[in-house]
Amino acid sequence: MTVVQAQVQFDQSYYYDELSILTINDVNGIDFHPFTGDLRQGIFKGTTWIKVAITKSKDFDQISLENNVFPLIVGVGNFNLDHIEIYESVKGSWVKQIADRIHLQSPRVCYDDLHCFNLKTRLIDPEIQNVYVKINTQSFRTIHIEVRPQNLLASSSIARVYQIASTLSFGFSLFLLSLIFFLIERSRILLVYALFELSIVAYLYVSSGINYNIFDFDLHLFAYSLSLFLFNIRLLLFICICYLAIVDYFPSKIYISLCKTNFLGVCVCLLLAFAGLRSLSLELNLFFQAFVVLLNIYGVLSCRSIKANIKIVLLLGYFVYLFLYVIGLIHSIQLFDFDLSHFLGFQNFYDFRLNGMPIGVVVFSIVAIQILSNKKDFYQSASDAKINEAKVFYLNEKLIEREEMVEILSHEIKNPLSTIRFASNSIEKNTLVGSDFHARASIINRSISRIDELINQVYLSNQLEKNVFQKSIEKLNLFDLVTEVIGEFNAIHRFNLDIPATLSINSNESLLFTIFTNLIGNSIKYAKPESIIDLTIFFKPQLDNDTSSLSRVGEQSEQKIVFSISNHVLAVNTPDPTKMFNRYYRHENFLTKPGMGIGLNIVKSAIDLLHGNILCSVSNSIVSFNLEIPVS
Repeated sequence: MTVVQAQVQFDQSYYYDELSILTINDVNGIDFHPFTGDLRQGIFKGTTWIKVAITKSKDFDQISLENNVFPLIVGVGNFNLDHIEIYESVKGSWVKQIADRIHLQSPRVCYDDLHCFNLKTRLIDPEIQNVYVKINTQSFRTIHIEVRPQNLLASSSIARVYQIASTLSFGFSLFLLSLIFFLIERSRILLVYALFELSIVAYLYVSSGINYNIFDFDLHLFAYSLSLFLFNIRLLLFICICYLAIVDYFPSKIYISLCKTNFLGVCVCLLLAFAGLRSLSLELNLFFQAFVVLLNIYGVLSCRSIKANIKIVLLLGYFVYLFLYVIGLIHSIQLFDFDLSHFLGFQNFYDFRLNGMPIGVVVFSIVAIQILSNKKDFYQSASDAKINEAKVFYLNEKLIEREEMVEILSHEIKNPLSTIRFASNSIEKNTLVGSDFHARASIINRSISRIDELINQVYLSNQLEKNVFQKSIEKLNLFDLVTEVIGEFNAIHRFNLDIPATLSINSNESLLFTIFTNLIGNSIKYAKPESIIDLTIFFKPQLDNDTSSLSRVGEQSEQKIVFSISNHVLAVNTPDPTKMFNRYYRHENFLTKPGMGIGLNIVKSAIDLLHGNILCSVSNSIVSFNLEIPVS
């Protein structure tokens, strides 16, 4: 027995018509099953009949004389119920009232989340009035019945209106907060969360009937599926939030693939809602709700670089979300005998209060920890960048100091070296050829020459790194320049030359001489003994559509020359072409020979200064260098 402020009493009972074939005349004589509180039946097809037996309280007659009690009002909720019919017996015939997507009251009797109907009975004859409520819906079938006297209509709605207003205010506050954070942070996850909260606010707005209280025009056909549409949109955005929360921590490929599948599945739910298959859409939505939480628990555990504190917070948030989901779902199908709404604050999983506050808070905690973590990483990166900047500055200072030291040592060593050379030359000239003194003086001179060459190489490398060299450009005959370099090595007999005698170039003589000297010297030093070294120079046309065609007699107006030199080496002496231009690289079989391994590095630096390029290749024990240099 339910009492409304000691004025009206009513009993509730229900009957489930699975085939939806019974009429009001059929159910009038059927035994109904009594219940108290709300009737929670979950999701299924068919029709639910509710019999409401209304009786007077003992003080009803006195109160009705003093207050405006009539008409009595029957309130039926929740607002998402698709089709409601009220049957009341008046003078021996049934009077029907309807509320659905087409027959919405205007103006509404109640301004909360219930559909309200004015009754004609005044409880005089008979004193017990049976009212039948017929309900069809494809959403959660959670049915709440109230009987309200007219004088208490406003006060009895206050509690429900307060719940709606507080939930809507809380959801809107989270939306504004996320929007402000997004304007400050400009983060993708904050933008998606703002849209997530906006979808919740829009859902609260539609599912509680506020839109019909504010706007006085017909949107019934659109609003019929709008609440479920927003319910699915919220799930889509939740999937995106969960994905963005861990994507930077390298989750498994399986997680990413299942996320995409989950997203497509919810899109199907959206289409089903607008196709009229709302119960199927809702059932699939509930499946994906559970699946997305379990999937993201797996996703967090599969991340390869996630921090422990972030992992704990994310897992905790997902487990709280899963708890609310399970409790809300179980409560919706009435597996518990007691009313959880007194403890949890919501009627079912589809309840606007559940979707406004608890879900929003859980998701906000997930987003907040992600943003705070990103902020911490940003400050750490900024700090590391400053430290690295200081290290680079320190290393540059040391490099400059080293370069200055190289220049000083080069000059300081050359002075005593010149004195030693002058003395050894004097001894060599003033002693008999073949004598012990003459032989020792010759050895000293050769050693001095090697030391001098090493000093010159280091000094030249240092100068090229600093871009310090004579920048004069002059016309050079390449045949004369190459034969001059080969002549210095006294090895013209080992070369197979293919160079046009008139071939010339406008370039820097010092840099070209350095390049040719090192490449030719390396070929002579490391080639197989008595083998022939091939050296070719020719012009390369620079065509728009054909960069591969080459010409041996091309005109000097063309843009580049190609210098190619190749020599045979023993198989055990084959170098690594990827390291050839590294400073100090030498093959392990030549470590005992004179040299420092900086010659090819000098060549690379000189070619870069001439805006050319060089490639090294090794094939069948043949080492080849191919370089291209602009003609001018």
